[in-house]
Amino acid sequence: MENPSLFTWIVKTNYPDADFWLINKGSKEKLGEPVKEFQPYLTGIKCPALILPAYGFYMCLYLHQKGIWQAHSHGVINLKHLRIKYIKQVFQEIATDHRLQHEARYKSFVPSPLVRTEIDTDTDTDTELEELELEELELEREELYAVM
Repeated sequence: MENPSLFTWIVKTNYPDADFWLINKGSKEKLGEPVKEFQPYLTGIKCPALILPAYGFYMCLYLHQKGIWQAHSHGVINLKHLRIKYIKQVFQEIATDHRLQHEARYKSFVPSPLVRTEIDTDTDTDTELEELELEELELEREELYAVM
């Protein structure tokens, strides 16, 4: 089953349809390490539609190597565990970053009507524009005096 969302990561325990799984219990060094074999006690991660599963796997491997999951680990003894709410929080932040990048990439640029988009070498059009601007300024001044 494919994740239909463009940005939302699905994070569940005992999730056999996931793209990969995170080790959520164990030593501090193994905590958060992504694996490709399903075990019912692991946290399954399903990538959004815009993210390839291989990219998501290696991104999680990077997060593991950077120690992101160690900062969220709980436990007094050497046996640590990750809470699913912290895993969801990290993936929600990643989704927000991807959404902002996507929106910035596809935002259309509409030039202002006052900005000239063509380069004119003709001086007649420059003088015409100046005259139009002067007329607009005079009209605005007359409107202001009419209000007073």
